Amino acid sequence: MIIYFQKHNSVLFFIKFLAWLFVLLLMLEVFIRIFVIKSPYLHFISELGIVPLDYSVAVWGVEGYGVTHYLENGEIITPRDSGLSVVVLGDSYTEALQVHDDQKYVSVAENILHERGHEMNLHNLGASGRCIADYVFIAPFVNRTYSPEVIVLQVSETDFMESMDVSRQNYFAVRGNSIDLVRNENYYVFDLDLRNMLYGTGFGSLANYKLTPVIKEQRLRLAMAAASQTAEDFNDTSTSGGSVSDSSNDAELNPAVFNSAMVQAQVNSLKQAYPHAKLVFFLIPNTPVVKSDILALRDDNGDLLAEMLDGLSDLPMMVYPQEEFVQLYTMQRKLPRGFFNTLPGVGHLNSDGNFAAGVALADYLEGIAR
Repeated sequence: MIIYFQKHNSVLFFIKFLAWLFVLLLMLEVFIRIFVIKSPYLHFISELGIVPLDYSVAVWGVEGYGVTHYLENGEIITPRDSGLSVVVLGDSYTEALQVHDDQKYVSVAENILHERGHEMNLHNLGASGRCIADYVFIAPFVNRTYSPEVIVLQVSETDFMESMDVSRQNYFAVRGNSIDLVRNENYYVFDLDLRNMLYGTGFGSLANYKLTPVIKEQRLRLAMAAASQTAEDFNDTSTSGGSVSDSSNDAELNPAVFNSAMVQAQVNSLKQAYPHAKLVFFLIPNTPVVKSDILALRDDNGDLLAEMLDGLSDLPMMVYPQEEFVQLYTMQRKLPRGFFNTLPGVGHLNSDGNFAAGVALADYLEGIAR
């Protein structure tokens, strides 16, 4: 009889233990999904690639804290929905998972424009990891869906270099003195149903973030934000995919060298892809940035790209708010990067950096609207 009750109590204890463990894990899951990280479910659109499911939500609390709401086609919600159609293409700086929807620079610019009496409908199509080749590939879909009169391209030197990387799904192949867009149909794409099942939970999203190396575009961004490199120093082919040269006299395009010839060829591809829209290149400075407790105010790589774009024939419009970002610190003692849960002064743009970028973009678009 005693042995019977001992066994019975042991089984009961084990059941209670599992029940409490389940409750604890459930509470932890809810906490992670609300305060740490929640990845949106994904789906595939042939003309866009893999994008968040329509009307899904992302929570990003590993760098800053931001809740992002997606509309259709991976578009991020903005405050207004009327006026001149403006499509903003960009990478993780434009997706801006680190801040809330209304703090992203695209939303800031749209609000400012409407407050100034300029009806412009900014469509935020920012997606981490995209580059110039991707913007050319999705052009037919963007043109048909949004009929944009203005295309804002948030770019950096890494976007031009990554577009020549043959390991990407979309890349440019050199053909003598020109380039052709190549779609790698054999590009490895994980099973979306499996991915959504594994990373649809807070635990799964957190494990994916911790165990998966940061994607190349983010790694390059963070590395450049942490160190103000000169053009001569920026030649680590293991991370950048090539070296930098300001020479535009190369007879042949070299996919391993970042120079004016490469930039010109890719800009020409963009012009052909968006023939009926005004192109505006938006360069977000990598400075001010804190490096080894020293504040760097100049962005040599950004300056070089700005000079290359400025020197192109048939000059595209360009926004490069380097001085505005410097004044953010010198006049307001605010850094555009850094969050409460990361190193100060590095990483993606915080709310102050997004606001400065949004004001600069609004100022420029206001000039177009007049």
